[in-house]
Amino acid sequence: MCEAVWHKLRSPFVLPPSSARFHQCEWETFDMGVAGCLLFGSIHQCSRQLCMRLQQIEDATVCEITGCVVHKSNFVTNEFDNTAMLRNSSSAGILQGVLSDDIEQYVRLLLTSRQSMQAHEQELAKITSKFKGYMLSGGSTTTCIFQCLEASMRRLHSARVLPHRFDFAEREAIVNTASQHIGFLVVCTRCRMPHMLRGLDNRTLVFGLLYLMRTGMTAHSVCLMPAITKLAT
Repeated sequence: MCEAVWHKLRSPFVLPPSSARFHQCEWETFDMGVAGCLLFGSIHQCSRQLCMRLQQIEDATVCEITGCVVHKSNFVTNEFDNTAMLRNSSSAGILQGVLSDDIEQYVRLLLTSRQSMQAHEQELAKITSKFKGYMLSGGSTTTCIFQCLEASMRRLHSARVLPHRFDFAEREAIVNTASQHIGFLVVCTRCRMPHMLRGLDNRTLVFGLLYLMRTGMTAHSVCLMPAITKLAT
């Protein structure tokens, strides 16, 4: 629309369209990043691909015709630069290794440690004691042991059901799988979106992600954390 209005205001032009490459254009800017030649009416619209007359300034590239910035981030290689910070790739690998060790340590604390074994025994004893209480209270109202068992199991249905033994081998396999997935997600998040983990210590982060792995976690149909159903028992 702006080009058509400008053409009507400036026409007729001195030179025909066939003289595009045989003269020096006299540009007039009439819109943001848009200029027209006063001699034969050609239109120049700024873009990084089309602009041929560019000038580099401190941190951007501008078009000499319109003065419009066509590229904001301009990293120029200088002979001397005292603001560069070099990173040692070996140290980064060491830090990643330390992070992986911390993650595995916290996963083991919840799944295979002595505290975890004691918590399993206490929870199993609590459920057993509750079931015995249901059996004793049901025995006073019915003489059939099977009906008493059925009623007690029905009342215990809402409680968490634990496996009767602490399967260390199965838990060790879960530790290896969960540690790899948690470590991969944490490293990717710290590289791409570090603000999301700001203020969280590794222990709280690992415990939270391990809890989410009971059902898994997806975003936009992409699996971020797989579901490990054994964690729900």
